Amino acid sequence: MPLDGNEDDLKKYFPTAFGKQTTAQNLERKFNETKRSVNVVKKQNNKNKVDSEDYEINSESLPKPGFSSSEDEDDDLPITHELALLSHTRAVSTLTLDPSGSRLLSGGHDFCMKFWDFAGMSSSARAFRSLDPIPNHRLHHIQYSVSGDSVLIIGGNSQPKIVDREGTELAEYIRGDMYLRDLRNTDGHVAETTHGAWNPIDRQTFITSSVDSTIRIWDVNRKSKNSSVIFLSSKQKGQKTEVTTCAYSPDGNTIAAAGKDGTLNLWNANGPFHRPTFGVVNGHTAGSHTSSVLFSRDGRMLVSRGGDDTVKLWDTRNFTKAVRSKEGLDNAFSETNIVYSPDQQYLCSGISVSPESDGTGSLMVLDAMTLETVQQVPIEKASVISCLWHGKLNQIIIGSSNGKITVLYSPELSTNGAKLALSKTRKKRFIDDDASLTTDIDGSTLVNVLPSGNPDPTDSTQVSSRRLANMNRKDPIKSKKPDLPFGGLWGTGGLYGKKREPEKISENLESMRDEDPRVALLKYDELSKNDPMFTRGIYQRESTANCAAYQKTQPVPVFGEFEEEEEHQDKKLKRYQ
Repeated sequence: MPLDGNEDDLKKYFPTAFGKQTTAQNLERKFNETKRSVNVVKKQNNKNKVDSEDYEINSESLPKPGFSSSEDEDDDLPITHELALLSHTRAVSTLTLDPSGSRLLSGGHDFCMKFWDFAGMSSSARAFRSLDPIPNHRLHHIQYSVSGDSVLIIGGNSQPKIVDREGTELAEYIRGDMYLRDLRNTDGHVAETTHGAWNPIDRQTFITSSVDSTIRIWDVNRKSKNSSVIFLSSKQKGQKTEVTTCAYSPDGNTIAAAGKDGTLNLWNANGPFHRPTFGVVNGHTAGSHTSSVLFSRDGRMLVSRGGDDTVKLWDTRNFTKAVRSKEGLDNAFSETNIVYSPDQQYLCSGISVSPESDGTGSLMVLDAMTLETVQQVPIEKASVISCLWHGKLNQIIIGSSNGKITVLYSPELSTNGAKLALSKTRKKRFIDDDASLTTDIDGSTLVNVLPSGNPDPTDSTQVSSRRLANMNRKDPIKSKKPDLPFGGLWGTGGLYGKKREPEKISENLESMRDEDPRVALLKYDELSKNDPMFTRGIYQRESTANCAAYQKTQPVPVFGEFEEEEEHQDKKLKRYQ
């Protein structure tokens, strides 16, 4: 069949080849499309600054080095490819993955929490659900429980919240009495919450920190009052200090927290809480916002991410001075976190945009023992706020200040996650899928093989199914939409509604105002007897003799006799005589 120069348009509607298509070729092509074009590697051979030369480092307590000096050290990191998840409109401040690695939750400064399912997500990478768990408040921290059946939500208000896996609210915990001076006697937080953490051993317990200088331990099943209160007093007398972050140790026996006055403190999870078990006064610069504290897997090391652009490594058995310190890591957000790699060899943290970086933030990968820079992954025109490294997926997920979520992966080292989403493609729609575009009503001739130009709204064969459904929904006949009730002076809608002229309406209103209502009703008396509207017979509509169905059974009205006024006065006089 000859074509009139529409060969290119026709190719879009037909497959490129017949037979079974191999998935490996499609995956390889998609992997090549998502490969990162820029990878900046910065290595530091010099040793990092040690806070005290006299302090002896116990090498047994430190993690083992995570890289060698070979040229193939970059192959150990899943950062060669990336998948972008675009849904947030503002900064992505927190991320969490369930233990299986199939569902991702993200929260941000746009007050929304997005649900991402790698198993059900195609290459379009769209969130399947969006919630506003704490209306008009930013989300600071969200975290899956150890079992993965509930999510802890910490926002800009004073009430932490727990939702289930599908986003249904399970509990919202009480707000304390702000008029009580002693915050130990309040039942909940009285100011903005900043962070929270699940107990890794007891699934019924979690902690929250707040600007009101307290850390509260909660029981999941007790919404009306917290179980215990830890009050963080400032080193300066007469002043309070904000608790910026908190964390549980992996065994659940220790609670760590940081204050805005630069202190770092450790408590025994079972109490007593009147004073810290261990504490450092000058952990970070006073007045800076320590955004994250994190225990190593064995609980011997503690890493802190400070608002003074530093990362410090601490030994919990000798909690007096930092073992290692890394400076020059810009931190402009109070939610910037730091995470360990699954093998505890690396540390990852985000770098905020600074004037020296030409508007480019990055993900910094540090060695867990020496805090040397192993890799720096640039994120163009955005600050990196939140990040996580999942052990089962072996993928790094990054939340940026521009609302973008970047999933870094490697086709060789990673499993599922982004690879699972890329393996699924959208269903390709061919012209043969819609019979209205290929056959006439009788199914005999081909019509509209290649619709060109703007579709005609009146022609259903040239309109998409979604637009056609919207058009049919507005049509009162096709949608079977009931008539609107009678209302207004115009009488629009309803079965008896008719459009009337404004002049006639005003005349009718004036006549009704001056008319006697009794006379207006009695003028229909004879008409109702001869032609009743509601009681006429069904099969004898034109017969006046038997027009009323209930005429024989109606009661006979009996009225009092009317007497003249003079006769009535005469009767009264006779009665008194």
